[in-house]
Amino acid sequence: MLEEAHVKVDTLQDQVKKALRETERAKNEVEITFEELASVTQQATDAEERVSKLEEEIKLNRGRVQELSKERDDLFEYIAQVEEDLHNEGINKVELEKQVAESKARAGELEKELSDERARRADLNARYERLS
Repeated sequence: MLEEAHVKVDTLQDQVKKALRETERAKNEVEITFEELASVTQQATDAEERVSKLEEEIKLNRGRVQELSKERDDLFEYIAQVEEDLHNEGINKVELEKQVAESKARAGELEKELSDERARRADLNARYERLS
C-alpha cells in the first residue's frame, strides 16, 4: 500500500509538473498575446492619428479647391468681360470712324455752303454798293 501511495504521489507529482509546465507555457502565450495586443493597440492609435491628419489635410485641400475654383470662375468672368469690352470697342471704333467720315462729309458740305454764302454776300454787297 505504501508503494501504491508512492506511485500515486509520483504520478501526482508528474501531473503537477506537467500542469506547471502547461501553466508556464500558457502564461508565456498570454504575455505574448498581451504584447501583441499592446502592439496592435499602438498600431491602431498610430493609424487613427494618421487618419485624423489625413482628414484634416483633406478638409484643407477641399477649402483650397473651393478657393481655386472661385478664383478660376472669377478669371473666366473677367476674361468674358474683357472680350465683351474689346468687342464693344471694336464696334465703337467702327461707329466712330463712320461718324468721323460723316462729319468730314458734312464739313465739306458746310464749307461749300459757306463759300456759296460768302459769294452771295459779296454779290449782295456789290449790288448794294452799286445802288448806293
